[in-house]
Amino acid sequence: MNSLTPGVLHGIAAAVDAVESTPSLRALVIAGSGRAFSAGADLTGVPDVTSADGGAADFRDYLTEAGKVFARLSACSRPTIAAVHGYALAGGLELALSCDVVVAAESARFGDGHAKYGQFPAGGATARLPLRVGHAYAKYLMFSGAVLTGREAERRGLAEVVTEDGALVETVDRLVESISAASPLGLQRMKEQLEPAFVPLAEHIRAELDVAVEYARSADRAEGLAAFNEGRTPTFSGDTFAADVERTHA
Repeated sequence: MNSLTPGVLHGIAAAVDAVESTPSLRALVIAGSGRAFSAGADLTGVPDVTSADGGAADFRDYLTEAGKVFARLSACSRPTIAAVHGYALAGGLELALSCDVVVAAESARFGDGHAKYGQFPAGGATARLPLRVGHAYAKYLMFSGAVLTGREAERRGLAEVVTEDGALVETVDRLVESISAASPLGLQRMKEQLEPAFVPLAEHIRAELDVAVEYARSADRAEGLAAFNEGRTPTFSGDTFAADVERTHA
């Protein structure tokens, strides 16, 4: 399912570096193999924030590194394209949101999904998703955990192009050919100017990270992880802190 393990994130960062250091490369396409574009983070491998042995610091480091990779992808000087088939959920959605253009197969499925298991987004979703679909619809997607088809994502502005399932690669190739025919410097300058100056994106994402680390100490997040691992529906209490975490905040 192309979970966003440290190895996968490292590979994405390496791809960005390769594009930036190779003038002949004119665009970067992020695509997944198998059943999904990316189903997001593997919750079984996320650092345990309740661990007394630096758990919170490890958790922050994990989120920080993921955020840096998404930021590097977003800031890539060449056009970036997310070619989405199958699932793009939670962190997988955040990965797609970090690209300039999303091309999706009809069978693609887009969703945030963090709330379903008591998690909190920390890969830029609270900043980037509203820029694509609007604040009200971003709230709907995040609060409900709704999953959109490729066509629904296109109607809502989450995907720019939707194709038949068998035509995804061909459609992306045509788009890359169009990009390659344009001035690389002109496209770079366009990309710089198209960044939404009215939104302090980096500041927003830093604040999102702080909230994510604080929320990670909650009982609801612990219950969500337990339910995920046990294959059951979580039961949330709304408690601020997990029972086994020292209550050091008011």
